[in-house]
Amino acid sequence: MLDNYVPCVRLLGQVMRRPPIRKQLAVASYVGATVWFLASCLLSLAERWNPNDEQQRERFASPLAAAPFVLVHLTGDYPLIDYTVPAKAVHFCMIALMS
Repeated sequence: MLDNYVPCVRLLGQVMRRPPIRKQLAVASYVGATVWFLASCLLSLAERWNPNDEQQRERFASPLAAAPFVLVHLTGDYPLIDYTVPAKAVHFCMIALMS
């Protein structure tokens, strides 16, 4: 039904029916989600006890609270730049893994 309005949906469906592409997409999604989860945990550990900035402590109080900020950082945008040295090391690893 949506096919009539958006022809690209049909093309996307045809692409997703191909097993090699579906497998590659599944692997890429798994790797991306794993890096996101690990980076959220590591940044939460690194910034949870930031002595200088109470807002940073609140933003990274738990891995779940850190996840939206980490997702923004994984896209290459850095609206927050005041981090502790361990958090900067985590950011360096995130950039290296996602490049």
